[in-house]
Amino acid sequence: MKRLFIAAEISDEARRIALAQSKDLRSASPAVKASWVKPENLHITLKFLGDTDEALIRHLVCVLTEAVSEFGPFQLRLSGPMAFGKRVIAINIDDEAGTVLRLQKSIDSACSQFGIPLEHRRFHTHLTIARIRDDRSAASLIDIHLSSDIKKVKFVLSRIVLYESIMLRSGVFYIPLETFPLNAKS
Repeated sequence: MKRLFIAAEISDEARRIALAQSKDLRSASPAVKASWVKPENLHITLKFLGDTDEALIRHLVCVLTEAVSEFGPFQLRLSGPMAFGKRVIAINIDDEAGTVLRLQKSIDSACSQFGIPLEHRRFHTHLTIARIRDDRSAASLIDIHLSSDIKKVKFVLSRIVLYESIMLRSGVFYIPLETFPLNAKS
């Protein structure tokens, strides 16, 4: 079994902005217990698969290739701070055309062929930068984040990746298993 998820990569500029925000927040509230996302792990999650039988991976690759085949590269924009309750600090991503949502639904549907449950929660295009481990001291950190001005940088989403997530004592590591370029012919 491998712990898998499907994600979209972000640009280096978007990564720099997210890291600067993380650094500012850590400096502003050093006592808050949080897991800060490593620079190399920043991504837009499209589908979490969880523990998946390794024999299923090659079949997933085939259906994912088909699921993304109608999509070409498209533009997104970091748009501001957001939080999910008292546990997740994130940066909102504008998807005015709804392309990420359509891509996510296509991927979700493709994965359901293998008994992977469809996602029933509303999908929000975002970039997680931290997960709060103890929410008793997190309110001020979230307030600081939500009042932050995040540079609204545009970037092109041009590929998605099937990742394996490996959890070690030293942290979480993501290993790309397969890359799917978005290059549909218009």
